[in-house]
Amino acid sequence: MNMPEVARAAGIAHSTLRRYLALLEATFIFQPLTAWSNNIGKRCVRSPNIHLLDSGLAAHLRGDVDAPVLAPNPGPLLETFVVQEVRKLLGWSRHGATPYHFRTAAGQEVDLVLEARGQRIAGIVRLNGVAKPKAKCVYLYDVGDDWAHEVRVERELESESGKREAICVAGENACPPEDCGGVPGYLDMLDVLADAQHEEYGEMREWLGDDFDSRHFDVDQTNKSLRRLKV
Repeated sequence: MNMPEVARAAGIAHSTLRRYLALLEATFIFQPLTAWSNNIGKRCVRSPNIHLLDSGLAAHLRGDVDAPVLAPNPGPLLETFVVQEVRKLLGWSRHGATPYHFRTAAGQEVDLVLEARGQRIAGIVRLNGVAKPKAKCVYLYDVGDDWAHEVRVERELESESGKREAICVAGENACPPEDCGGVPGYLDMLDVLADAQHEEYGEMREWLGDDFDSRHFDVDQTNKSLRRLKV
């Protein structure tokens, strides 16, 4: 938000606008998203993004009152939804991270930047164009264990059912268990499981269960899970 520009457009003083915005934030009408910079001192002076928390109000102000018109291009509504959902998850995450947005002087933008302790970038979200063919993004799961997934969209195929849906056609190996320590911890876990004489084998097998097989992949079970998702 460009505060001086908004104040001029509204015909009010800059100080009055600040008081109005403080009131709207205090009543949970909107929540600002601070601009990220590698210079901490500049974060408080750069323009934040403003996210209206009531999606109905936001749609009304945009003039998007008809669902068929809104569906193909949710735009800022989708951005706000993703930002707020991530904020909720950060509230109970074991690994703290602070959300920001980032915009270059040329107007290129990253919708969400997650900064972990020590000013370490834990993840970024850029919604525009992610689902288009040939697009690529990185999905980071579990800040701390840092499972970084590179997602590439090769092409979009028409569903046999005629509905828009996600289907897994092939895969390899089992999903690593939660809280196993990321890639290094998982590799150590596999080494222990490969040696029945290892001193940690019994404890590891008890934790994982006798039915865990790191080489097992069930495409039917995967698609059963995918069918619960809205695409």
